[in-house]
Amino acid sequence: MKILLIGNDLDTPQMRAVLAAEGCSAQFLPSHGFDQLSKDMLLAADAALVARDHGDHEPFEPGKRLSPIPLIAAIGAENIAAGISSLNAEENALCNAYILSGGEENLRRLARFFKHKHYGVPVPPPPEAVPFDSIYTLSGALYQDAVTYIEECEAGYAAYVGVLSYRTRWQGNDLAVERALKAALNRRGIGVINAFSTGNPDPGLGCLSMEQAIKQFFTKDEKPLIELLVNFLFFGTAEGDGESLFERAANLYARLQIPILRPVQSNYLTNEQWMSAPAPFRQDAALNFDISELQGMIEPVFLGGSVNRRMHEAVQERAEKLAGRIAGWIALRKKANADKKLAIFLNNAVCSGVEATLGKATGLNAFESAVCVLKRLAEEGYAVGNIPKDGEALRAQFLEKKAYSDFRWTSAEDIAASGGVLYAMPAEEYARLYARIPEGARARMEETWGSLPGEAMVLGGKILITGMRFGNVLLLIQPKRGCYGAKCTGEVCKILQDPACPPTHQYLATYFYAADCFGADAWVHFGTHGSLEFLPGKANGLGEECFPDIAVGEKPNLYVYNAACIGSAMLAKRRSYAVIIDHASKQEELHVLDGVETGALLRGLSGCFVRPGAGGSEADGSVETGRNLYGVEIDRIPTMDAYARGTDAAEALITRYFAEEGRYPEQIALNMISLDIPRTKGEQFALFLGLVGVRPVWNGRGTVLGMELIPASELKRPRMDITVHISGVLRDTWPGILARMDEAILLAAAADEPPHANYIVKHLHTASMNGKKPCIARIFGGAPGTYSNSIGLALKASAWQNENDLARYFMDSSSYVYGKDKHGEKNLSAFLEGIKRTDVTCDIVSLRHTDALNSSYSARVQGGYALAAKSLGMKRRMRNYMGESTENGIDVKTLKEHLDDGVGQTLLSEAWKKKRMQQGYDGAADIMCRMQNVFEMQCVNQTFSSETLDTLAQQYVLDAQMHDFMRENNPFAAEETARRFLELESRGKWQPAPEVLSKLQKVYLKTEASMEDGLCGRGEIQGGNVEVVPDGTIAQWKKRLQSTDEEIERWKKQSS
Repeated sequence: MKILLIGNDLDTPQMRAVLAAEGCSAQFLPSHGFDQLSKDMLLAADAALVARDHGDHEPFEPGKRLSPIPLIAAIGAENIAAGISSLNAEENALCNAYILSGGEENLRRLARFFKHKHYGVPVPPPPEAVPFDSIYTLSGALYQDAVTYIEECEAGYAAYVGVLSYRTRWQGNDLAVERALKAALNRRGIGVINAFSTGNPDPGLGCLSMEQAIKQFFTKDEKPLIELLVNFLFFGTAEGDGESLFERAANLYARLQIPILRPVQSNYLTNEQWMSAPAPFRQDAALNFDISELQGMIEPVFLGGSVNRRMHEAVQERAEKLAGRIAGWIALRKKANADKKLAIFLNNAVCSGVEATLGKATGLNAFESAVCVLKRLAEEGYAVGNIPKDGEALRAQFLEKKAYSDFRWTSAEDIAASGGVLYAMPAEEYARLYARIPEGARARMEETWGSLPGEAMVLGGKILITGMRFGNVLLLIQPKRGCYGAKCTGEVCKILQDPACPPTHQYLATYFYAADCFGADAWVHFGTHGSLEFLPGKANGLGEECFPDIAVGEKPNLYVYNAACIGSAMLAKRRSYAVIIDHASKQEELHVLDGVETGALLRGLSGCFVRPGAGGSEADGSVETGRNLYGVEIDRIPTMDAYARGTDAAEALITRYFAEEGRYPEQIALNMISLDIPRTKGEQFALFLGLVGVRPVWNGRGTVLGMELIPASELKRPRMDITVHISGVLRDTWPGILARMDEAILLAAAADEPPHANYIVKHLHTASMNGKKPCIARIFGGAPGTYSNSIGLALKASAWQNENDLARYFMDSSSYVYGKDKHGEKNLSAFLEGIKRTDVTCDIVSLRHTDALNSSYSARVQGGYALAAKSLGMKRRMRNYMGESTENGIDVKTLKEHLDDGVGQTLLSEAWKKKRMQQGYDGAADIMCRMQNVFEMQCVNQTFSSETLDTLAQQYVLDAQMHDFMRENNPFAAEETARRFLELESRGKWQPAPEVLSKLQKVYLKTEASMEDGLCGRGEIQGGNVEVVPDGTIAQWKKRLQSTDEEIERWKKQSS
C-alpha cells in the first residue's frame, strides 16, 4: 500500500519505521512543497494523510488536487474545516486521535486503519491511552508524581532541576538533547526530573496546562521540589484575567521564585551548519529569543541542531556548558550569603580615556550606586568589609591606587607602585587556566597578541590584575579589550587594525582570576555598557570558541543596565547570558540605584526569578525598573503611528532637496541604529520605506504581515534608491527588520515601472547596459561578529594622516551586505556604486530621548559617506540632512543646523553647564566626551564654524572657573579637552582666532606640566603627545587593508 504523507510534522523516524514494518510504502512532502507532487504520484497513492507544517497558519489549500487519491485523512481542525478528507467525520476523527495520542502502537493502528479501508483487513482497536503529560525516564517508564519518581529512579542527589519538554519530543524518541543534559547534570551531582506536556490544556482530553504540569510534576505542597526549571515549551499558558500569555507565564514563574531557563535549539540547522554560522538564529531570532525574554526566561545556551528537521542531535560540549551554569545558579540558591563571593565589574570606556571615565555608565552614577549595593549586601549578611562612605570616596580610592588599566597617563609600573594590583598572575598559572579554552580560540589570541602572557599589563613576566577587594566582594574596572600599553595610537589599537580581534590575555586572565583564584560565585556587570557582550564570536547561539562564552564561563551574570538602552541589553542577554537588572533612565541626571533595583539585584544573587519588564526612559512615561529587560514585539514594527511620522519625514526630505537642487534625489544614504526601534517604534525604518514607496500590511492587532508597493499613481513621485548603513547591534538584535527592508527593496526592484519613476529599476538597468551584473544589495554594515566603527577608533587614536585614510577605513569596515538570505558577505563594489550615486545622506534622531551631541555615530556615518565620495573622485554635491523627532513630528534640517542647535542646547547652555558642574568627576567626563564628539564631527564633516569652536574653547578651556572645575574634579578630562582643540587646529580643521590659539597653547602646557608633576616617573607613557600612526606603518593593518585598496582602485578604473 502506498501512502502519501503531507506535512513535516508527520515525517518522523518513528512514523517511517512503523509504516515500513506494516509493509506500507511512504512518500513524505512538506505542506508548502505541493509543487513537488506530480500527477504520477497522485495516481500511484492509495491513501493520503494531510497535516500542517510547524508555523503554518493556513489550511492545506490545494486539497482538491488530491481528489485522485481514494483515501484522504485531514489532520487538524483547519484542514478538516477545509473539506480535504474523503472519510466520514467519525473515521477522520479516529485518524486524528491516533496521531494525537501518538506512540508506536497508535501509529501502527493508524497504518492498519488505512489497510482496513484499502484491503478490508480487520478494523484496528481505538487509540491506546497514552498520557498527555507525565514524568518520564529515559528508559521508558512513566510517573505521575515526582516524589515516587525520585525515590525509585533519581535518589541521592543534593539538588534537583526540572526539564519540561514537548510531548511530541517524547513520542518520537527525540530526546538526544534531554539525554545529554541529564547526563551532564548527573555528573555534577544534580538530579533531574524530566517531564513532558502538550502545552495545550484540554480538559476533555485530559491535557494539562503548563501551570498544572509544573505544579503536578515539580512541586509539593505548593513549594518547588526543584532548584531550577529548564523549560523547552514556547507557550504553555493562555491569555486571561486581563493578562497576556507572556504576563501570565511570568507571574507563574514569579510565584515559583526559581530561575526558568530556555536553552536554544535549531529545527533547521544541523550541528555542522550551526558551527560554521556567524549568526545561527538570524532568521528565527523572534521564536528563539524574543518569546522567551518576554516571559523572563534566561540562559539561551545552544544545545543542539536538527538531523532532518524533526530529530535533534545534542552538542555534548554545550550540554556540559549549560550544566555548569545551572550548577552556578544552584550554588547561589544553596550558599549562605556570608559565604558567597562576588565580582563586580565597572565599565572601562577605553577609547574615551581610561583615567577620565572610570566606571562611566549611561545615565548612572556608577560609583555611588556601587556603594549602595555594597551596603545592601552587608545588610543581607554578605561578608563585605571597609565600605567607603560614598561614591566619591570609592572613586578616590581607585584613582589613588590606580586600580585600573594602563593608558596615556598611567603605566603598569605606576599601577604596581600605587597599590592597584589585586594579583600578579604568574605566566605558568595563566598557562594552566588558558589551556582550558579551545585550540582555535588560543590560535586567534596568539596571532593577535603573541604567545602568553602577551604584552598587555605584564610586569616582570606576570599579568597584573587590577581592582579592589572589600571582603568577599571584588570591585574591578573591566580590562581593556582591544588595545595594550600606556598609550592610545594606531600602533596599539588592535581592534582598529582588526575589528574582530580577540580580547587580550590580561582580559581573560582577569576573569580567570576572579572565577578560579578568588572563587567568585557570580558576576555583576555594572552599568551600560561594558565590553564582554561585544567580544568576537557568533551573534547568538554561541559556541565554545566565542569569546563572551569563554570569559563568562559558568558564573551567573547579573547586569545592571539602563532601561532605555534596549537593543544592546538584548545583546548582553544573548551573548553573555546576562540577567538584566534595569534602572531608571533620566535624560539630565545620573541615577543612583533605588531600593527596588538593588532588591532585584539581591534576588538575582539569591538564585531567584527576576521579573521581566519593558524598557524605556522618562520620556516614554512611567517605566517599572528592577526588571529583566525585554525588547519589543518586532512583528509590530513599524507601528502605524511611526510609519506615518517616518513617511512624512521622507516627503519633507524629498521636498527640501527638490527646492534646493531643482530635481529629485536619485540615491539617498541612510543610517540606522538599534535604539530607534524601541524609542520611536521604527521611524528610521519608516523613513526608509517611505523613500522606496513601500508600506507595511498590518492585521487588526497591528502585526506586520508583509510589505506592499504603494502604487505609482498614489506615490506621485519617483521611488528613491537607497543605501543603508546599519549598526552591529541592530544587525544582531533585530535581524527580522533587515529581512523586511530587503523585502521592500526587492519589491521595488521587481516593479514593472519605467526608470524615471523608479530609481532602483533605473540603476539596475544602467548597470546591465554597462555590462555589469545587476546587484540588489542596499543594506550594509560591519563584518559579522564585529561592533566597532573604524572611523571612530581612528579618530580617537589619531591614527590617520588625511581624509582619504578615514574614507578608506569607512569603506573597508562598512561594506558587508545584509538582508533576507544575505548574511554579511563583503561586497565593496556594490557599496561604492551606492556611494557614487548618493545625493543625500539622512538620519533620524529622537530628541525626546537624547540630544544632538550625545553621540557622534550618526555624524561619523554621514561624514564617512561624504569622505568616501570625495576620495572616489565624485564631483556631485552630497547634502546631509537630519530628521529631529519630537512630540510634534519630525523636522528635517541640514546636519549643520542640527548640530549647531545641539551645541546651543548643551555646551553653550548655562543650565546644561551648571548641571554638569554639579556632577563633579562624571560631569567633567561628560563634557569631555561631548568635546570629543565635536572633534570627531568636525574632522569628518567640518560642520562647525571657527567662531563656534572659538567660543567652545573659550568657555571650556580658557574660562578660569570652568578650567578650575575640570582640573580639580577630573584633570584627565581637562587635558583631553584641550588636547583635542589643538589637534583640530594642527589638522587644519579649525582656524582659531590668534589670541584664542595662543591662550589655548599656554593653558595646555600648564595642564600637561601639572599632569606630569603628579607622575611617579615609572614606566613609559604617551602623555599628551599626539602620535599619528596610520595603517601604512603597521604590517598587520596594512595587509588587511591591501585587498580593499586594490578593489577600490579596480572600481575607479572600471567606473572612469
